[in-house]
Amino acid sequence: MSESPLAGSIPSQISAAERPNLVYVLTTDCRDVYADMALVSMLSVGLSNPGITTMLLVDTISMGALQTYRHKLLQISDSIVTVDTPSGSAVFRSRWLKTQVGQFIQGKVICLDVDTIVRSSIDWLDQFHSDFGAVADAPMLVAKQDTSKLLMSEKMGWNPQGTYYNSGFFYFVSSPAVTRFFETWHLLWQDSKDTINHQDQPSFNAAITRADFKEQELAESFNLQITQSWKNCQQSKVWHFWESSRMGGDILEELTHQSAYLSLDQLRGKVRHAVTKRTPAGYANHLARVMDLLSIEPELQRRLLIQKSRLSRTQFLQWSLGKLVGR
Repeated sequence: MSESPLAGSIPSQISAAERPNLVYVLTTDCRDVYADMALVSMLSVGLSNPGITTMLLVDTISMGALQTYRHKLLQISDSIVTVDTPSGSAVFRSRWLKTQVGQFIQGKVICLDVDTIVRSSIDWLDQFHSDFGAVADAPMLVAKQDTSKLLMSEKMGWNPQGTYYNSGFFYFVSSPAVTRFFETWHLLWQDSKDTINHQDQPSFNAAITRADFKEQELAESFNLQITQSWKNCQQSKVWHFWESSRMGGDILEELTHQSAYLSLDQLRGKVRHAVTKRTPAGYANHLARVMDLLSIEPELQRRLLIQKSRLSRTQFLQWSLGKLVGR
């Protein structure tokens, strides 16, 4: 394992002893979208949380790709931790790293998925009060009603009466109990990876129930999974864009595509605008822009955009007019 401090880091407004590390786990060949997503997300962190140190946790294959393609992430990351992993697919290597992130990164740590935009302060020093915390998986606390999650949780020892957490945003403070949690998570993931396509979330929850600490359930605003709801998107700290492309495009998708040909300064300017948007819809979506001008409520915007992608133009107009007039 090696750590490489990088030039161009963002000046901190918090002392080095106090500031948390924000870590992205990344495996990429730089021909997929993940490095570009991480770039956009990391720029949003720099704009909204200038006191947080941003780090990448990558495998040696991905580090080689980042260097070969001279990816812009190398210019803006405060540091990169490179780890030798067993051979396997990019998904396998990503989960192998993520389930052990606490072994490779020490201290006060926020772990964030790359398909995110951070819009306001996630400075956990004033918000978090335990050694570990995460946000409930959407749709909120109904995991015990989901047959597939229930069967997997029973197999792995997770108590279905408890909160089912999303692993896209979690924090931890290094301690013996936290170290044991990551050891358990990694072992449970290894036991189940072949039957659940390398998913890390069931084992994440199973490990939490076996942990020696009492986790803190964080507010939805720290990890708003926008596929499920835009209800509170204007107040949310983090937009998590899991499978949101079914709405016909979103702002992260647009910025990810643009990152390949824009300079860092140009991309940073667009990300600055995205951080202040009312909704996660893309700039190119003319319907979304009209609805913003008309101050249509964000959750209704989401439903309208989903229906537009499913219906013919005539069917959509009939459906949307009915919704807008309250029928």
